Amino acid sequence: MPVNPSSTDLKLIEAWKDRDARARSLIQRTISGPMVAMTRALKTSSEMWLLLHDLNDLNTSDHRATINRRLANLFLEESGDMTEHLNTYIEMVAEAEAAGLPWGKQDEDKALCFLDTLDHAFRPIKSEWRGLPKEERTFFALIKIYKEEDVARKRSSDRQTEAAAMAAVHKPKQSVKIKGVSGNKSKKAGHRSNHLKAAKTSGSGNGPLCFGCGSRDGHIRADCPVAKHLGPGGIICWNCHKKGHSQTECPNNHAKAVYTKDEDILSALVEEHAMLVGESGPATVAFMVDSGASQHIVENEWMLSNSRNIPEMDNSIYRAPGAVP
Repeated sequence: MPVNPSSTDLKLIEAWKDRDARARSLIQRTISGPMVAMTRALKTSSEMWLLLHDLNDLNTSDHRATINRRLANLFLEESGDMTEHLNTYIEMVAEAEAAGLPWGKQDEDKALCFLDTLDHAFRPIKSEWRGLPKEERTFFALIKIYKEEDVARKRSSDRQTEAAAMAAVHKPKQSVKIKGVSGNKSKKAGHRSNHLKAAKTSGSGNGPLCFGCGSRDGHIRADCPVAKHLGPGGIICWNCHKKGHSQTECPNNHAKAVYTKDEDILSALVEEHAMLVGESGPATVAFMVDSGASQHIVENEWMLSNSRNIPEMDNSIYRAPGAVP
């Protein structure tokens, strides 16, 4: 007949069951869901522990082969994240050391395996580490060189990004400056476009430029049907066709104004510091205006008058050569 347990034995058995239940509960709270499902049918914590030990044995050949496979697939390209690559490799080194792999224990083997995971673009890191004395070629020294290269690459990338952003914000404006021409003209883009549109509809041919109306219809200021009654001398506005101010100074609506590239020529003609060169001929006298940036030839002397410096006089004083009084 079996021996009946005493009250003391019953107390010890109950205490052991209580400790075993707490151990099983603690194990199930610290493992993953699939592991919990695999250990749910086990009745004691000892059985659960033995199963988990067999499943997580790092010294098995299968586990070592898995670690070596992960190392072979680890590779850092030139555009990859260097910090993330280093953290992944250090985790693999810890697993390899626990599994008893030689490249997880030997310091030089750690460094050599890490160099094999780098792209050819990281050759300066390899050259600098191999250039160290033999006693200084450690995994720690390699990590130091690797991090310095990472910082240098990030700084270079930040500078390139800032330069591209500055170039996008501050777009250079192309402008042409002509020596001898006043730069105080403030023309808006819309204003200039209106001038150009008007210029296309006002006889913009290849003939001589009329400084009375601003057109190229084949006549000059002396024969201009619009401004010949104003007489020679002085500047005539191409907008209102009145004497005494230029088109840019016209108080009337500028949308009706005719603006062409030849207006710069007119500004050069009336510039105070322009150089005049005269040359006599059999019939007429040709005058050349040298503004410092370009040269222009006019046929009549009265075209060279500067209304800013010469007061208004009688029209008979300024008469084109050969003109009938």
